[in-house]
Amino acid sequence: MSRGFDSLDVYRDLAFCLPMREGSGNPNDHAKPHHPMTLTGAPTWVQSGLSGKLNCLNFVWANADFIESPAADTADLNFTTGDFSGAVWMKATVDLWGYFMYRQTPAWEAGPNGGWAFQIMNIGGGPGQILVETTEAGPATIETRSREVLERNIWYFLAFTRSGTSVRTYINGVDETETIGTHNTILTCVNEDFTIGRYSSWGPDYTDGQMWFPRIWSRKLDPSEIKFLYNSERILLGV
Repeated sequence: MSRGFDSLDVYRDLAFCLPMREGSGNPNDHAKPHHPMTLTGAPTWVQSGLSGKLNCLNFVWANADFIESPAADTADLNFTTGDFSGAVWMKATVDLWGYFMYRQTPAWEAGPNGGWAFQIMNIGGGPGQILVETTEAGPATIETRSREVLERNIWYFLAFTRSGTSVRTYINGVDETETIGTHNTILTCVNEDFTIGRYSSWGPDYTDGQMWFPRIWSRKLDPSEIKFLYNSERILLGV
């Protein structure tokens, strides 16, 4: 039975999807793998968007809240050589810093290193940027960054694609990639939990702000597909 978006070609090879329709309790993954998701530290459900009735999750950095799925249940999100993409709507509040999606032990941490991360960050308190990290042989952490254009208290549609050694970053449907890394084979992150809003078990960094509809694909999204998602969803958030 179709759940609506299933019939759209843009959702082909969808590996993870949280529409956040619940409004309470743990959010459900609507992609076919159906990864179990657990709220930790009590991120709160809020209603936001243009109508004021769109279910979102609000993360507060000081509360150490995030969403988590165990490593044993997320083996399919252990991307090494294959293409993949991610997207999320985010409205950062106090601090333009935090991890949207994280399945990585970076090169500078102890333990087996590998994996990938999708985050927002700023330098010196100014506008923020998208940062995509992958950890490869060495180990070495490779980064690709967008331009620094993100402001506080504004909804943005943030996305990235990885194809071969190339990573691109998108803000509101536009390719805003600025600092480009060469992303070779990603080392396995099979022992890492998949988290949303938290910097793995190795660090204390958390997201601060409202989030809606995080998704991951096991393929490279075309720029036209990213633009389509932005244009088809922006009205719900008044963007």
